[in-house]
Amino acid sequence: MIKKTINFTSDKVIIREVKDGEKDKVAEVIEKIFDSWHSYYAVLALKRTKVFIAEKKGRMVGFLEAYVTEIRGHRCGVIYYVGVLKEYRRTGIASQMVLKAEDYFKRRRANFSLASTTIDNIASRKLFKKLGYYEYVLDFFNDYDIVVKMSAYEDDVLLIKALSGKVSIKAFLYQEL
Repeated sequence: MIKKTINFTSDKVIIREVKDGEKDKVAEVIEKIFDSWHSYYAVLALKRTKVFIAEKKGRMVGFLEAYVTEIRGHRCGVIYYVGVLKEYRRTGIASQMVLKAEDYFKRRRANFSLASTTIDNIASRKLFKKLGYYEYVLDFFNDYDIVVKMSAYEDDVLLIKALSGKVSIKAFLYQEL
């Protein structure tokens, strides 16, 4: 009797923390997603950020880098980079990774989740707005502290979401008491 092996593969996307020894593979994915400028900084950040990956059918198809810091007296989770391979975009994978990061931030007692992008990155802005983030155009002079702590650019759009009902985005942005 001949035994037949059946391989079952799932279309389900798995979002998980990167394991030791996988960062080289993440770097390869990063280089497929971004231009050389952003690839350089995203790969460099693998050493200092919490990294989540998206897998589909055993293939790494996306990544997210995050960290928690203090800004204006609040613990803030920062989504530093998020990216999905081109052929897997617009399938909800980035949304799932952002939600996973938010869960990580909440476990680390962060009050806000923050991300930044350029004004012309419409896809990223739509992603975060769909997930309940508020857009705020950073002002270099008034928001220098945010720019520095996020490694953002002074002309970026800040995307911010309160992770607790006890905090106010307006008070955070405009430094109200």
